[in-house]
Amino acid sequence: MLSNLTGSGCMCTSLIGSFCGVTKEDGYLTTSVIAMLCMGISGKLAYENVRKLGNESFHVSLHDAISKMDTEILKRMAIIRES
Repeated sequence: MLSNLTGSGCMCTSLIGSFCGVTKEDGYLTTSVIAMLCMGISGKLAYENVRKLGNESFHVSLHDAISKMDTEILKRMAIIRES
């Protein structure tokens, strides 16, 4: 559903900028990965909340999921693969 949502790319850019803005080290790549992880997990949680409803319901649920994101949710739901 993220690919069908207008503004999701802008939200990704915003998250990356916000995460990098509070980084005190030169770990911008890691910080950017964590920001996208936050977006992906939020998308999954939002989809689980609205499943068969429309894009606007998903959009609101996505904002809710991002605003409620915390370290515990990230740790529990993160799937990271190195290639």
